Amino acid sequence: MHYVNQKLKNFPFFNSPSFPRKLQLQSTELEAMIRLFEAIQNEHQSQNVMKQGFILSLISQIYIQSVREFAKDDEKTSATSVSYFKHYQDFENLLEESFTSQKSISFYASQLNISAKHLNRITQTVMQKTASEIITERVILEAKRMLIYLDEGLVEIAFRLGYEEYSYFARMFRKNTGITPSQFIKSHKN
Repeated sequence: MHYVNQKLKNFPFFNSPSFPRKLQLQSTELEAMIRLFEAIQNEHQSQNVMKQGFILSLISQIYIQSVREFAKDDEKTSATSVSYFKHYQDFENLLEESFTSQKSISFYASQLNISAKHLNRITQTVMQKTASEIITERVILEAKRMLIYLDEGLVEIAFRLGYEEYSYFARMFRKNTGITPSQFIKSHKN
């Protein structure tokens, strides 16, 4: 299953809210897609050896064909955007590993061997947000999770998120949520 999950990350429509939500197919492309779905159904109902692997290959064909059709329909999904999406995925993966200790755009840009300006261009293209906004959103999401589910003090949570000063964490949290960490806890624990 790890292989399938890793493979799914390669398809932009599973990861990017900026990707179009529907696909308009011409009759020939629609017929080809229908044949692939029928082949999946037939294989699923069969008793063939290695049917799971065969079904996965058919699903991969559907995903690949979908990306190609999106690319035809929308110039935003050109080779440049696909390249940007790959860089964005790398940024997200690195962010997931490092957001508690690293909050500067320059760190992520240097790790990706690109400039901070280019990283911002990528995040603006893919997510319509700056890299800094994405980093902050990830920290806020984790802060909210920790505030709700962990029985730790506010200072300890701030420290675990990479803030040596609780006051700085509290200001950042309030600026981005409109409430203090204490108010957030009260509103979600009652």
